[in-house]
Formats: sequence, C-alpha cells, structure tokens
Amino acid sequence: MRLSSIFCLVAAMLPWSVSQAADQLMMTVRGIEFPGGEAQKLMAATRDDDCYEAMAKAVDDGKAVDLESFAMQVRSGQRALAGSGHEVIYPGERDLGGLSPIPPAKPPKPPIPGDILTGRFDVFETRKAGISYDFSPVYSDHVFHLRTVMEFTVQEPDRIILKHQLFEGMPQVISQPTFRVTRFNTELTLGDGQWIMAGLVDSWRKDAPPGTKVAMWVTVESIDESKR
Repeated sequence: MRLSSIFCLVAAMLPWSVSQAADQLMMTVRGIEFPGGEAQKLMAATRDDDCYEAMAKAVDDGKAVDLESFAMQVRSGQRALAGSGHEVIYPGERDLGGLSPIPPAKPPKPPIPGDILTGRFDVFETRKAGISYDFSPVYSDHVFHLRTVMEFTVQEPDRIILKHQLFEGMPQVISQPTFRVTRFNTELTLGDGQWIMAGLVDSWRKDAPPGTKVAMWVTVESIDESKR
C-alpha cells in the first residue's frame, strides 16, 4: 500500500560566518537518463561544461530524457535537506488472534494468506521510496564549495516471504518488500552558474532496461546582485 506522494524541505543552520550565511543562493538539480552505455561515452569524449552541453543536446535530440528536475533557494553556509517520493507500508508481525499452539483434534483446512485463521496483521512498518538530497553550499572567494549527499531508494519487484509454523497446517506467512539503495557523498567546487556532474547512478524508473543510467547534475547561482 502506498500513501500519496510527499515532498519535504528542511533547512538547518551550520556554524559558518554571518557574512557568508547572508548570501541567497539557488540550487538546481537535473537528472538526465541515458540508455545503456551512452552516458559513459559522452563522459569519455567530453569534460566539464562541454559534457553538460553534450548531455543537454542529447535531450533536445531525443537521445536522452529529463528524469529529475529540482530547484530550491538556500543561504550560503546553510544545510538544506529535501526529498520526494512515497511511503511503502508493509506488515511486520501477525497477531495470532487467540490461536492455541496446541494442534487441533482435526487437521484444519489449508489457510489462505491474510485469512482470519492465520491471525491478523497488527504491526506495520514503513519505508520511504524516492530521492533525498542533503546540500551544504558555501560561497567563498567567488566560487561555491558544495557538499552533496544524494540517496535513491527504489522498491524492487522481488519480495521476502517470511514463514513460521504455528502447528501443522497453520503456517504464518508475511510478505515484505525489498529495496535497492544507492547513496553518494561528495564535495564539489564550482563557479557561479556552472553545471557539474555529482554522480552517475542506475535509473530508478521501474520499466527502465538494465544498464540505464541517470547523470545527476547540480549548479549553484548567487541571487545576491552585489556579486554580479
């Protein structure tokens, strides 16, 4: 079961200087999806800004697609947390519903998973599936020093089946989802308005063919006119 899509945005001050923390910045993220091997070819053939231009052109030419687009304002020296996705709810334990562990006189009929004979679910777990960002930009000497953490959590089609035997013919069955998590933590230095690739990750799109990659690009722009 899934809840509706959620979006959260939290910011917490870090102990930087007051003069640095006064600068308003615009953070922008762009995720460009490529079929197997194409992103790596562009990375090998180009560098830095040329690579971004080449990937952006691939989108214009229909050879790649924009899979993620995100922007937020933050102050220099401030930590900004953001995320989007949904929560997956799944059963964690069953309530045996008063069933005795002593075998019955007559063997019961095979239970149906979720049927009252197997007991009801009384403990549920939740897990967020989606993307989370953790940015800490600092403006200093006309460049940005950006600490970037991105985490991608994808619900896999495979499930874990947990079973234990109450007594013969009365198994307790719990089906739980599995998740794939990709996380990277990096520190970057970039100019005002410069695009830089923070990482290359497997696509989180459910129907993406194996080998499909997403190039995660970030840029920071000062919106303090005194620096322009």
